Amino acid sequence: NSAAGQGFGKVPKFAMQRVWLLLLVGVAAGRLQEHDESENHAPSLHAKLLDVTFTSCLPNYGVHGLGASMSSTDRVHAMGSLGGIAIARCIGTLNCQAPVVQFDGNSTSTRFPPTLLTKLASDDKVHIAPSCPRSEAGLHISEAKVSTYGSNVAFAGGGCVELVLLQDDLSWRHLQSLPRSLSAQSFRHKPSWLTGEWSLLSASFGKQVALGEGEIAVSATILDSAMRPVPAVLIYLSISPTEWIEAEIITCESQECLEHEAACARSQDETCWSSGFGASLALHAQFLAIGNPRNSSVMIYKQETSAKQGLDIKWNLVNVLFDDTTSSGRRFGASLSLGSSFLIVGIPDQRESGIRIFATPDGQRSKDFSKLVFDLHDTCCKHNMDCCSSQLAGAFVTQKEQAYTVRVAVGNDVSKSSLLIDCSTAALKQQTTVCKIVARVRSASASENAAGVAATVAMGGESVFFGNSKAGCEDGDSSGGCGQVCSVTSCQPGFCLLYDWSENNHLCLNCNDDDDCPGGVERCAFEQAGFVTIVCLGIFSLCFLCCCICSLNLRFFATNNVPQGGSWGFLLAMFCCLPFSRFSDQERDERLMGEEEEESDASSDYGEADDLENMKGYIPPSVKEALRMSVLRKGKLSAGPEDQDSTESEIERPQQGEEERAAKGPG
Repeated sequence: NSAAGQGFGKVPKFAMQRVWLLLLVGVAAGRLQEHDESENHAPSLHAKLLDVTFTSCLPNYGVHGLGASMSSTDRVHAMGSLGGIAIARCIGTLNCQAPVVQFDGNSTSTRFPPTLLTKLASDDKVHIAPSCPRSEAGLHISEAKVSTYGSNVAFAGGGCVELVLLQDDLSWRHLQSLPRSLSAQSFRHKPSWLTGEWSLLSASFGKQVALGEGEIAVSATILDSAMRPVPAVLIYLSISPTEWIEAEIITCESQECLEHEAACARSQDETCWSSGFGASLALHAQFLAIGNPRNSSVMIYKQETSAKQGLDIKWNLVNVLFDDTTSSGRRFGASLSLGSSFLIVGIPDQRESGIRIFATPDGQRSKDFSKLVFDLHDTCCKHNMDCCSSQLAGAFVTQKEQAYTVRVAVGNDVSKSSLLIDCSTAALKQQTTVCKIVARVRSASASENAAGVAATVAMGGESVFFGNSKAGCEDGDSSGGCGQVCSVTSCQPGFCLLYDWSENNHLCLNCNDDDDCPGGVERCAFEQAGFVTIVCLGIFSLCFLCCCICSLNLRFFATNNVPQGGSWGFLLAMFCCLPFSRFSDQERDERLMGEEEEESDASSDYGEADDLENMKGYIPPSVKEALRMSVLRKGKLSAGPEDQDSTESEIERPQQGEEERAAKGPG
């Protein structure tokens, strides 16, 4: 720093770094503004879709085929696998410390006592195994099913459904194991044509499951006294967190259903059961939707409460939706998602796949379920989009309501991407365009951008999850971990997506405008992200810091008279914020010693009473004299020969005075 006062020729390194930083910030701001003008941040149905890539991926937890099924809420995220194992974890909080729960559907080990969650030190996961009454036929499954509601998770497999709860202290609690009995006689409501002894077939119990508020629906097969299989959906109600009772049996007694169920029971093939009555389930509020893709229908039941014989709850059929397309192979109802505003029906097909979105009933008008508000296949073909020829789109669907917008994600077994759709509940009331395709989501890696990259989907917290159970499983080894679950960040309306470089992740930035900032996966525009404000504040802060340093330099100049180097040195120090000193190190030490000596001479008459009263503190004479001699010795070391002689005389003078006083003696 002292070299800065020698002239203007050499500019310090850190000063140049500041200049380059300001230049880089200006260039980056200009590029961001140019990018914002070229990209449509609020694409309409006819505009170019946003191309979004996965922002992060989860580990496979050592599970084979992770992501075969998924379900999520704002609190928990559950994933099924191809090996009869399912995983549940907590979400919604940063770095959640709750352990991962693993459901071992094919386990018969005694390490997992019934109704207990056992933590193993080998993998640091909490394990649970089926613990319900079951027959030997239900002990092996190839795929575990999952469903979530609030903080509850339902694992289905191995002939059982296990219910667990994530508690407020981030620990897991086992709630119930279903069924409580293999007998079907304990259900309060069942079809009148069911007579005699009926039992549950363990092999198919839990082939699909849907969890709601205080209720759970389970796809199953019941056997009559002649061992004839009948497809059914069993409904259980919660009377306490740890006690669920049998409420109702809903069956399909058509000849087609009976024949198909008999064929599935003989083959014990899970894929056979996935195409019949109860292949898909959806619960929301008082409505239950049951899919039967074999005959392309969806049956809708409504919960009715009666007080004739106490509190009696029963589900009545209120509507049936059919596919009006004659194309063969369309599995209308293969997947379902039910919310407060929309019923989404998946229609995977090799040629005309997609989804259809229906408006849910308003009050008692159950016929409104037939109001079609969006058809994905028709929309894609009408606007000449790639999804017009997409195969098996709609194999998995999910939705999440955020303010006046419902986010919809569409899974696809063979496509390399997944579609995101936004539906407006306000537009539904205004009889305008309700839904629009907003984004295409795919893998960021070309090597991972394979078919089925988003076969299953789920939404929870601020994330949309995409599962690919086949990723990394090509070698045929069923013992190792494989499968992939990745996610993208999705914001609520009034927020936009901004990349956080410090955390290497995306965050939702509040832009306080639902119209210009619809949320979802749309990135913040230049003005929404506040880059201009950030740059201005940064420049202001840098200038303010510079002025503070300059003011300190100016104060130092003022106390040291006029700085050397002339006006150029003064300006350099002022505007470049370089500390500047007039004196060298030796000159500074001599100046300080001279000031101490003057102060010592001024206070030499310390013995008088008046001076003692004016002193702020008392210093013994011997101490003061020692300090004075020390200063003189320092001056001797740094002075020339002549100065050294004068210094020695100064040192000898008090010594001679002491000798003369000693010779005179006392008195």
